[in-house]
Amino acid sequence: MRSLAVAVTLLLVAACGSTGPTASPAPAASPSPAPASASAGPSASASPTPFAGTPATVRLALDWTPNTDHTGFFVARHEGWYRDAGIDLKVLPYATAAPETLLAAHQAECGISFQDSMTFAVAKGADIVSVAAILQKTASAIGVLASSQIQRPRDLDGKIYAGFGYPNEVPTLKAVIQADGGKGDFKVATLDAAAYEALYNHQADFTIPFTAWEGVEATMRHIDLRYFRFSDYGFPEFYQVVLACDRQWLDKDPDVLVHGYFLITLSAYVLALLAILCLIPRKVADAILTSS
Repeated sequence: MRSLAVAVTLLLVAACGSTGPTASPAPAASPSPAPASASAGPSASASPTPFAGTPATVRLALDWTPNTDHTGFFVARHEGWYRDAGIDLKVLPYATAAPETLLAAHQAECGISFQDSMTFAVAKGADIVSVAAILQKTASAIGVLASSQIQRPRDLDGKIYAGFGYPNEVPTLKAVIQADGGKGDFKVATLDAAAYEALYNHQADFTIPFTAWEGVEATMRHIDLRYFRFSDYGFPEFYQVVLACDRQWLDKDPDVLVHGYFLITLSAYVLALLAILCLIPRKVADAILTSS
């Protein structure tokens, strides 16, 4: 397992150094992790011994439709790294139940969560823990239509917020509005996945988009948004997107299954990042599209 990260780095360094901007790495150079019992070191051309036993199922609960926050998992599954390590990754599509709820009920081993949501879930007794920060800084902001009369957070008083049902949303928004001199009084419509369309269609006045996802989508649709960033109104930066796991699952088999799962996922995120830096993002996009 430990050799996988080295193999990934060597693969992408070679790809960056020997190909043009539109080239893709040669299929033969795609690494796969060797099982824990293998004694030979990895190489870019080595053929790993396929896992011969019964794979262990790991269920991953998504927080939203597949997107770039999930890149590492989809890349690793697309490349067959989980399979080669004896892990059968089952991606649970986002529905109505939050990942924290599924983890607490032992209906998923891991899930994509948020630092603030994790805090509320643990405070309520959920036996779950954050094990990795996928996004180390705040990537969301309060968003309004640029064409609206809302120029600053205090203008949100009396307006309609299109929300998602998380317990941290209203207190956070109140604090931002009050920090700007407002009262923090607004109406809430819990619309979940329909929140963004409600804003775009003037059925709500503000919501909280991820600037690098819904923000980009809005730009591609020629919808201009104005943002109020939390850090500008008294909130420190925090780990926004985190990988949360069932603590009982972590304690059950930490040495082989858990460590292998995390190392493979981390290596896949490194691969995706280097692929983008090498100007071959299509490889990453294909992994997300074909795995979701």
